[in-house]
Amino acid sequence: MATYCITAAKHENRNNHVASSFEVFVAGDSPGDMVSARGMSAKDIVELLENGHTVITGKIENGEIYFGAPVEIELRIAKNETLYPISEMPTF
Repeated sequence: MATYCITAAKHENRNNHVASSFEVFVAGDSPGDMVSARGMSAKDIVELLENGHTVITGKIENGEIYFGAPVEIELRIAKNETLYPISEMPTF
């Protein structure tokens, strides 16, 4: 599996904090080699994780990529509603 690094996020809706697309790099063949993987949507990131790839955050500074924290996906109820919280649902 590959390692992907998110280095930038685009917010198309300036009224909320949800990012809509991401600048992503993928580890190349040699250590420290990162290659642009193109802009990706949130769906693309979820698919990478579902397929077993590692996705981390990072920062580009002076032409180098510095790695941050691992990325995970969380399912949550919109608008912080309290009716029928997912965490309290029975197992099926």
